[in-house]
Amino acid sequence: MVPGGWQGGWAFELVAAQLQRDGHDVEAVTLSGLELDGPVDVDRPPNLDTHIDQVAEIVDRGGETSLALCGHSYGGLVIAGVADRLGDRLDQLVFVDV
Repeated sequence: MVPGGWQGGWAFELVAAQLQRDGHDVEAVTLSGLELDGPVDVDRPPNLDTHIDQVAEIVDRGGETSLALCGHSYGGLVIAGVADRLGDRLDQLVFVDV
């Protein structure tokens, strides 16, 4: 689960907990540079490519299990970029806009 800009994994806390209770493995990502305490390197802020790399790495670590990516707002751009790279590993893309 990839949140929109200016949010982190905490934005998906409630829905992630429900999905876990239903037996799903869930990872709600906080994109680099959007941590509560701010970016690690303020002189080189992360960008869309950085965020795609970050989520693609998480997908790679997930092994060969089927998976869906969920992106809210800006997170939709991130998951679309990941799908472009690793589409054969993904079962679903879910775009959320509220």
